[in-house]
Amino acid sequence: MEIKMIGEGCSLPLPYKYSKYLFCSSFLMSVTALVTLYYDEGYTSLYYFLLFLTSINFWRRPEYGFRRQLDQLLVYSGCLYVLYNVFLVLKTEFQRVTFISLFACVLIFDIIELLLCYFNSTKWIIFHMAIHLYVSLMGFYVLIL
Repeated sequence: MEIKMIGEGCSLPLPYKYSKYLFCSSFLMSVTALVTLYYDEGYTSLYYFLLFLTSINFWRRPEYGFRRQLDQLLVYSGCLYVLYNVFLVLKTEFQRVTFISLFACVLIFDIIELLLCYFNSTKWIIFHMAIHLYVSLMGFYVLIL
């Protein structure tokens, strides 16, 4: 069951004057996909390419429905990928702490975003764009493992 937030810019469908910023920030994931592909990180590149496609597909005309659920499914699978990296792939404590720190920033920004929506503020868009940035940075971090 979906909970619709009340207030301009917090409920779906989201007006274009707000969604255009999120649409543009979604292109960060395409850069990550191309760079990770160049460095032969096939699975990481595929994930970021799919995340890029679902993100721009959703933010071009955000509304409740299948496109949103597909985008969220990819985001949640990315969370599992982070946990997999932290517990099974990363070898040093420094790598784990750095990866967990980026992941924690994303979670904190998500909580702030939800609170801003609850209080009918359109400033949540800034935090969601920051989430796009941090998720893209996590993809680059895979390259320096």
